[in-house]
Amino acid sequence: MQDIHFLLERCKKGDQRSQREVYALFGRKWMGICARYCKDSDDAKDVFQEATVKIFMEMHNLKTVGAFGGWARRIVINTALNFLKNRKAYWFTLQNYHSGSEQWENSEEETILRMDNEKLVNIIHELPEGYRIVFNLFMVDGYRHAEIGKLLNISESTSRSQLNKAKQYLKKILTTQGITYNAKIIG
Repeated sequence: MQDIHFLLERCKKGDQRSQREVYALFGRKWMGICARYCKDSDDAKDVFQEATVKIFMEMHNLKTVGAFGGWARRIVINTALNFLKNRKAYWFTLQNYHSGSEQWENSEEETILRMDNEKLVNIIHELPEGYRIVFNLFMVDGYRHAEIGKLLNISESTSRSQLNKAKQYLKKILTTQGITYNAKIIG
């Protein structure tokens, strides 16, 4: 395998061989992001293909090759969000789910983030779409509520509310699947 910086510089010049190598290095990670956002595997594949094309088409805009990982990740996430928006998904309909003042302790969040990827994706897919998007952006991809609000055109407080509801919903799913965690409910 060649040096990643060299590969990326060659990709910026349109070198297809280097693009294939970069695809081989990062494609699985990009597909994982798509699978977290899109419940349907065919949709995830469509988003993955569109995002991959965008990454290589926009490579000339990459200012520093050291920023490639985060830059490409943002393209994949934004492509997934745009796909979901274009499907006119009604993200933020409140579910008939108990929305008390329960909050998670860190150990519950750690339980979810330590699961193997396949199990985590399957559990996240059980969330309603609005909850799933905010959960992915905040918990997995590390966006702040202000950033999420801008991306989704919602208020920061709506983002916080959706995250809390996602956590409550996940807690219910974990309990029904017999997955235990050491945490105390605050309320």
